[in-house]
Formats: sequence, C-alpha cells, structure tokens
Amino acid sequence: EESSCVVLPTDKPVTRWHIENPAGKDEGTYRRVLAEIEERIKKLVGELEGGQSSSPL
Repeated sequence: EESSCVVLPTDKPVTRWHIENPAGKDEGTYRRVLAEIEERIKKLVGELEGGQSSSPL
C-alpha cells in the first residue's frame, strides 16, 4: 500500500523511510514495526551527530 505525504520545498537532504503500516495487524507486527522505527531513529541521530549524510535502510 502506497501512502502519500506532503512535499515541502527545501534545500536540505530528505530521507524517506518505507515502513510497513501495522494498522489492523497483530501485536507482534506492531512491536516489530516499532523496533524498526526506533533503530532508524537511532541511526539517523548518530549520523546527524557525526555529520554524516543519512541513507535509507
């Protein structure tokens, strides 16, 4: 399922994460998606703190 998002003009790098929508699925799916989001955020924070460019997982 493809979702849409607002596109704002910017000269900053933008990273799009394609993450499964867990709506209507079991608790295990919610937990797995949450863990994936947490890992991506940790990686992004590390990249931003280190001055590295972000890349999609």
